[in-house]
Amino acid sequence: MPTVNWKCTNKELNLKAQNLKEGELPWHYLDDNIEVAVTGKAFKVITDTGKEYPYVINSVVAKAKVFARMGPDDKACLVENI
Repeated sequence: MPTVNWKCTNKELNLKAQNLKEGELPWHYLDDNIEVAVTGKAFKVITDTGKEYPYVINSVVAKAKVFARMGPDDKACLVENI
C-alpha cells in the first residue's frame, strides 16, 4: 500500500513526522501555524485511505495552501471534500 511521507520545515514536527503510526499526522488540526502543501500523488493516497482515516483528509484539506501537480480527477475530489 502506498504511503505519504511528511516533510516539515519545522525541525520538531519533522522529527515527529518520522515516527508516525498509520493514520497519524505530525500536526494538530487546530494549530493555526500549520500550512500544508500536497502533491497530486500524495493527495490520491490520502483520499484513497479517507474512509479509514477521515481525520487525515479533513485536516489536510483544511490546512493545505498549495495543491501541486494534480490531475482533473484529483481536483474534482478536492472540491468535493471542501
